[in-house]
Amino acid sequence: MKNILKTALLCVFVACVALSLAACQTDKGGANKTPGLKTYTNKDGEVILREYVPEEGKTVLEIPEEIDKIQAGAFKGNGTLTKIVVGSNVTEIGDGAFANMTKLEELVLPFVGQSAEAVNAAKTFGYVFGTEEYDEGVAVTQSYNASSTATYYIPKTLKKVTINAVGAAEEKDGQTTYAPYKLPNYAFHSISRLESVAIEGNVSEIGDYAFYNCYGMKGFKLPAAVEKIGAHAFEGCNRINDENKFVFAETESKLTEIGDYAFAGARFTELTVPEGVTKIGEGAFASVTTGVTVDQESKLEKVTLPQSLTEISKYAFFKCVNLTEVVYSDKLEVIGIGAFEYCDSLQLVKNKSSNEQVPADGKAGKIVVGASVLEVKAGAFANLGNEVIVYSIEKGAAAYTDGWNTNTKGLE
Repeated sequence: MKNILKTALLCVFVACVALSLAACQTDKGGANKTPGLKTYTNKDGEVILREYVPEEGKTVLEIPEEIDKIQAGAFKGNGTLTKIVVGSNVTEIGDGAFANMTKLEELVLPFVGQSAEAVNAAKTFGYVFGTEEYDEGVAVTQSYNASSTATYYIPKTLKKVTINAVGAAEEKDGQTTYAPYKLPNYAFHSISRLESVAIEGNVSEIGDYAFYNCYGMKGFKLPAAVEKIGAHAFEGCNRINDENKFVFAETESKLTEIGDYAFAGARFTELTVPEGVTKIGEGAFASVTTGVTVDQESKLEKVTLPQSLTEISKYAFFKCVNLTEVVYSDKLEVIGIGAFEYCDSLQLVKNKSSNEQVPADGKAGKIVVGASVLEVKAGAFANLGNEVIVYSIEKGAAAYTDGWNTNTKGLE
């Protein structure tokens, strides 16, 4: 009898252990976990979000203020959330934190990549989605410097991103302040499926190639705090056009510099560069060319340059074949090498105070070299008018470099 009882008790014990182990295994897999955010506190006192367990009926999630970092893979495989808001309290987001998400449509972040100070691959948008292939993900190969790339998988559903920018934290006199945020070089390079990217907050610079080949993006509003737009920053953004506009800050703009080829191949027809801009880089608004071939022609027709600009850089409007009118500063000093070369439709270039109008005759053109201009460099007005337009010129006292007017009728 005792043996039977012992055997029975042993069976009950084994069964209990087995059930406990099964329960632990199930919990580890997530099936029986309590819904919501799972966190822990590290040795530095930081609260780390390690995992999110879906909550019934919840599709929008705001990360609570007490969370400092998001661990790698925290939202991996989530198929319920359509929007996540990551606030300024979060200082770091792990590699692939949002990997394999299947319904995410909108994401709000305080920075691009791992952190406000991230470098190399960790500074790119794709970093937080990881490199693991999955059916509902789209492969995107992002450059992160001149010679290195990484391939990430972005949710097919993701269309809208907002960077509510927060720069690196700085401690001074017991107070925490935040440095101005620079949108990294290559930040959104080739993220072509995004339709909307909004940059908000204290952003001082748009990095080189930041939106290069983001051809799905519909319009863009430049924050007033931005001081510099980097080289090739918006090249290849084909859907930023007259319908989906690029909007410079109308008031309090701090913009002073537009980088080389920043808007090469621009698809909008009219441009007014804001006051305060003192430098426009090489080929900033040129057509995109390979040798003599135009790969993407600029659609620009009319350009107004600010009074603060003293030099039109070399090749600034090279092969802008649709350009008809340019109004420049009364303080302009230099018209650079090839600045308007091969502008087939150009009819009027003048300083702001000139009363000249675009000639009614489509076969007539007028070049006004204002009194402030000191130098017209080689090729500046070469090969204009596609041999159809005949030009006249108000020729100021500037020094004219040989070849400034090559093959342009009326300027021989």
